Amino acid sequence: MLRAVSERVEWRRLGFWVWMLRRVSGLGIAFYLLLHIVVIHQLVAGRATFDQAMDLFASPAFRLGELAVVVACIVHAVDGVRVMAIEAFDLARAERRMLWLSATVAGVAVALGGTPLLLHLLGLRLVLP
Repeated sequence: MLRAVSERVEWRRLGFWVWMLRRVSGLGIAFYLLLHIVVIHQLVAGRATFDQAMDLFASPAFRLGELAVVVACIVHAVDGVRVMAIEAFDLARAERRMLWLSATVAGVAVALGGTPLLLHLLGLRLVLP
């Protein structure tokens, strides 16, 4: 029985890990949204309570979390577009190539979107000409 489940899930294949990454990134985004709503609700309790919550979020751990949210959003969105394109245009034969294309697009987007956050986390400034 256990062997049959293992063969059906195919956890050794790349597609399983991409599927799992999409699920985990979606859960992370949902958790961030819930946290965002709770913090914004602190405004009802008063400005001092909200400022206290914002001071907590200024810590390096939460700033690293902001970077993780950016990465999760980009990965989730790009992979979602890849899945929609495969379904809409019947590109099942090109699924592996599309996976590598979407990974490249996501990598470039993470590099461009995450660099300012990473620099801010390290206490550096991005100087543009």
